[in-house]
Amino acid sequence: MRRKRVNFDHYGYLFIAPFFIATLVFVLYPMVDSLFISFSDWTGFGARNMVGFKNYARILSGKVFYRTIATTLKLWAIGSIPQILLALVLAAVMNARKFRGKGFFKVAYFLPNIITSVFMGLLFLFIFGWQGGAVNVALMRFGLISEPIGWQQSALYMTLICGGVLFLQWFGYQTIMLDSGMTGIARDLYEAAEVDGASGVRMFFSITLPLIRPILLYITVTSLIGGLQSFDIPYVLSGKTGDPNQSLLTMSIYMMITAFNQGRYGYGAALGFLYCLVTLLFSVATMRLMRQEA
Repeated sequence: MRRKRVNFDHYGYLFIAPFFIATLVFVLYPMVDSLFISFSDWTGFGARNMVGFKNYARILSGKVFYRTIATTLKLWAIGSIPQILLALVLAAVMNARKFRGKGFFKVAYFLPNIITSVFMGLLFLFIFGWQGGAVNVALMRFGLISEPIGWQQSALYMTLICGGVLFLQWFGYQTIMLDSGMTGIARDLYEAAEVDGASGVRMFFSITLPLIRPILLYITVTSLIGGLQSFDIPYVLSGKTGDPNQSLLTMSIYMMITAFNQGRYGYGAALGFLYCLVTLLFSVATMRLMRQEA
């Protein structure tokens, strides 16, 4: 008796169905619904009164929107650009022939990355506290200052502190990424260049840097996207938006305050889509700029 062959091909759809259902329910539907909310004056309760492009017009005609973009880019530049440069130098040093203890330094550099951003923000908030902060106590003990410095009252200090925390937390990740790229470069290229009399600096700029350019592009774009979404560290350092100078008022924080604190969900949704557009434009511009330089 001949057995009937069972076709199991269609069962594969059952295994991938949960992913697509979850994406549809928790990603696509909220995005589309948020788009409709952005054209209304909905406050979280009651009916949605459609107001057209009124929310977008109010945002673009105000100054806070552009100030939050400038603040976010400033924090990204202070935290990420030196971060990538230092990671590039550290990765090059660790890939030197005579370098020892590479594994130890990779772990040490990566340790700040495994600490949560909220904890990092709270830690530096205590370190730079006004009365009992470690920095003020140390400066007064050494006689460098006569009275405590109000770090949180200064826009410049808070910007530098926040950028420093972002730098400290993520430079280890960038170092590991660049180190992995440099490790994959064939040693024959360096040996041939060394035979030709090329110096270490010349080999770095002529061999290493061109070959790791795709990784540099990746970490630059991803750091830009992450920087434009900065929320937790600026939020904690500003004392939950208690920054008198609004020096740490990033795009994400302003959107959160507008939507959830003030209950203006339509205005907040419009901010979200505009910020998404800003992130896309800067990411595309960065990719094109780096590819042209290549």
